Amino acid sequence: MTSFFSVPKGEDDIRMVYDGTKSGLNAAMWVPRFGLLTIETHLRSIEEGTFLADVDVGDCFLNFPLHPSLKPYAGVDLTHYFPNPDGSSVWECWQRALMGCKSSPYQAVQGMMVADEFIRGDPQNQQNIFRCGRIHSWRSSEQNIFRWHEVRLNCPGDPTYDPSKPWVSKIRKDGTIASDLVAFMDDLRTSGPSRKEAWQASRRTASRLNYLGLQDVARKRRNSSRTPGAWSGSVVVTREDGVYVTSDTVG
Repeated sequence: MTSFFSVPKGEDDIRMVYDGTKSGLNAAMWVPRFGLLTIETHLRSIEEGTFLADVDVGDCFLNFPLHPSLKPYAGVDLTHYFPNPDGSSVWECWQRALMGCKSSPYQAVQGMMVADEFIRGDPQNQQNIFRCGRIHSWRSSEQNIFRWHEVRLNCPGDPTYDPSKPWVSKIRKDGTIASDLVAFMDDLRTSGPSRKEAWQASRRTASRLNYLGLQDVARKRRNSSRTPGAWSGSVVVTREDGVYVTSDTVG
């Protein structure tokens, strides 16, 4: 059985925390290492005047089904809260990735990376036209807000190095940095060269998340802004005279 307890959330709410350690489940599992995006990744899509917006995924772990082989070992004893009249125990088992389970962070990040690829679509703006079950032709479209034309390298030591620009960035045909999406677990941040395009990136992100059955928490959405607030322990502010970053992490 997975033990559980509550911790305060805000001023008038709680968050249930489930612990897969006491039952021995976590000790019996192996999970590969995985990476998370950082502020350095985020800065690749930002320059002076870039607009930023936020999208939040609700109940991130619970969006992903638990593997059938784990379900029998992820039980919860609810007898104390929903007792049977005959005195028998009330046991249930988790169907979704749960808080406190060793595999949940890896599974959530893996699932979100699959969603990330679907959200972005084809970066070269190609749309395939199907006829009779086969690709008949390709056509260019300006509808993909995440389109980009080339990768620009701006490496220190290069004669053309410009310290005001990112080391690596995706560039559109008009020379601007492309709209982009970065995700730290369930915190997604979109960007764009204009207020409208940053919002369009958020709209595409949220709609495609919903299409996949992942919860978009609309109440936590942040509108396009050059001062959007914190993301992954850092605050980014874009102005016409530069990009400013404050962080509570030491790297």
